[in-house]
Amino acid sequence: MAYYKAPSYTAGDTTVKNVHRFLGVSTPADHKAQTQLNEWVNTIHDFCILYNASPAGQSNPIDVDEVWAKLRGYMSDHAADQISLGKLLKKFTAVCKQRVRGKQAILDVSAVSLLFIVSECCDDKIASVGGIELWNKLSKEEKEEWDAKAYDQIILRLGEDAYLDLSLEER
Repeated sequence: MAYYKAPSYTAGDTTVKNVHRFLGVSTPADHKAQTQLNEWVNTIHDFCILYNASPAGQSNPIDVDEVWAKLRGYMSDHAADQISLGKLLKKFTAVCKQRVRGKQAILDVSAVSLLFIVSECCDDKIASVGGIELWNKLSKEEKEEWDAKAYDQIILRLGEDAYLDLSLEER
């Protein structure tokens, strides 16, 4: 369940009240924690896409990483797969929090510092492919996949740096 303050949906009513929303009950494809995590990730991702396609979402879009970064717990039983799922969720949300910090940090970092980070990351990306000759032979779609991975690495790096800059109390 999600608990938050929300405006009334009744026309002319401007009150804000505490509400809760239930994401529903679903049956996993199997009892493997990784499968269950993947299903949760896909469900939340689909909700974000649906919301962002709505008029409210177009004017105030949400980032799926921000949704996951706000996760504080979930309800389950004490079965082994649920204990494993809890551990996977903790790791996954930590990465999402790192991405959120990185996405903010990329807006705050100086252009010179960002240029250095992007250049270093691009060098790593091209080296991973096998060099500039092989990079130039990749299709547009393959290059876009590598670029997306490089962007994610930049965001994670900036997010980690931002985390390390936090005080011990803030961590």
